[in-house]
Parts: sequence; C-alpha cells; structure tokens
Amino acid sequence: MHRRTFVRGSSIALTGVVAGCLGAGDDGDGDGDGSDGDGDSSLPTVAGSLSVVDSPTAVTVRDTVEFDLELTNDGDDDHDVAVSVDVGDERREEVVTVAAGDSETATVGVDTDYESVERGGISLGENEWTVTANLEDGTESGTLAVQDAPVEWYQPDEEKICPVCNMLTEMYEGWHAQATHADGSRIEFCSLGCAVEYWIHPTDHDATDYDGKHEGTIEDELVTIWAPDFTDVDTDPDDGSSAAHPGWEAFIDMREGYFVLDSRTFQKYTTPMPGGSPVCFAEYDDAVAYVDEWDELTEDDIVELEDLADVEAGKRYRANYQA
Repeated sequence: MHRRTFVRGSSIALTGVVAGCLGAGDDGDGDGDGSDGDGDSSLPTVAGSLSVVDSPTAVTVRDTVEFDLELTNDGDDDHDVAVSVDVGDERREEVVTVAAGDSETATVGVDTDYESVERGGISLGENEWTVTANLEDGTESGTLAVQDAPVEWYQPDEEKICPVCNMLTEMYEGWHAQATHADGSRIEFCSLGCAVEYWIHPTDHDATDYDGKHEGTIEDELVTIWAPDFTDVDTDPDDGSSAAHPGWEAFIDMREGYFVLDSRTFQKYTTPMPGGSPVCFAEYDDAVAYVDEWDELTEDDIVELEDLADVEAGKRYRANYQA
C-alpha cells in the first residue's frame, strides 16, 4: 500500500476532463491522434472499492478540509483511479494509479478559503460532501459543518469601503468590525456604529461592490457581528492614531458578547463618525465595570445582539445614514 497527498492551495473548482487522464498529444477523443473527436475520454469502471478512512465533521472557516481515502484495485491490471471530492458546490479532482490487486491511500484537501466561501460554493453551516471514484464500489457521502470565525479581510485590488457611510474601513482599527451572512459572505465596517446599523437594516445599504458577497446573498440572513473587545483597545496609542487593537484575530463573536450603548463615545474618544459607536465586551462583568465609570450609563445600557433592533441602536448611532 502506498500513500499520496493532494492538499491544494488553489480553491478554483476543476471541471471537465480529470487532470492526468489524457496522454501527451491526446485531445480526449480516445484515438491519440490529436484531432477533434466524439470518443468517450472518461476512465473505465474498475473492480475495486473506495473507502473514506477519515473526514472531519466540522471545520473553522479558512481551514482545509482533508479527506483520507483508501483506493483498492481488485483487478488483474494496473489502473488510473479518478477521484472527485465535492463539498457544497466546490470540486477537487485527482488521479491515482493503483497497481493490480493493491491499494493506495491518498489525502485530498478542499480549502474553505476566501474564494470558496465568500465567493464560491461553500457556505457556513452544514454542507453536503460526496467522494466518488471510477470503482465498482466508489461513492461515499456525508456532511461538513463550516463554523464562522473572525478572519483577515480580503478584497483584491480595491479599497475597503464601509457600505453604510462609504469611509475606508482601515483608518480606525480600534473601532472597525465585521458581519457575516448565512452563506459566508462577509462585510467589513469602519466602525461598530455602522455595523450595528447594517445589522438592523441590511437591505438599506448597498454592499454589492464587495467581492466578499455571493451574487445571491440574502442581506437579512445575518449570522453575527465580529467586534473588538474594548478591554483590548488602546484609546491613546503611542503612534498618535485614534485607537489601536490587537487585530482581527482578537475579535469577539457578539452572539456571546455584550454591547454598551454609550451615546458619547465620540466625545470621549476619537471615533470614525460623529455619531460614535457602542463599545463591546466579551464578559458581562467588564461591561458593568465600564458603565460604572460613567454617571450617564447604567446596566440598562448593556444589551445583546438580539436586542439591537428593539432599542433602535441604528438610529442612535447612524440616524443620518438610514433610508
């Protein structure tokens, strides 16, 4: 038994003829003459079996899903075995040569990267996967849960523009935030105030120019806001900028965090917009400690993600940017 590993950095789905099935100068018509033809270029079905030895049931977005496979050739001749791995609408294809009466193990990787999730055919939540090979017993399937996480934003060759206020999002790193949609599309904002307004009124703000959105993204199917924990924000950094934060790796999932609806952050700190922004905390006790510092705040100003619409937080911070 031998082992092959195919873990690709590329996330472009392969379609059509399997790479490696055609010999040099072959055009796929089966006659080897390099001319166009109507012959069947697919590999024949081989006596044998496919076994998915190991596959994850869950993966964090941006990680690689690896399928460990065992391919067995029960025939009397060596054969090329074409393997296809489909996760959602993304496909990876490889060809493995298996000797007569022998087995090969192989690992095929599918990336849940920017091209596959934000722009491709894999979504957050449950995705169906299928592994097939040109073997008599050559199909297995299952499900894979892609879990959300904060990620480094990526928008090729363009500035990152906040869809609510049209400001550049990187100017105020201590305040910017992300929001994810159910299909994995991700939007970045200059500040939490804009993220809150988008969360409440997503269909009112044009984010169609973002490369990070599927063409069919349903704007109001939102999952969460990723935000900086205010306990990690330096409001007076040495470089003289408005505020500094450890970065996107330290963003917190606001499904599990707390907003403090401070209406005077624009007076207390240098914030991106005149309307200011709420401040966020991973721990409730840290939110309480913050409100205790200011006479105008009470624990009633501490809310969760599901409460934002009820307290009209968008109007509080971005009234001038509402439809």
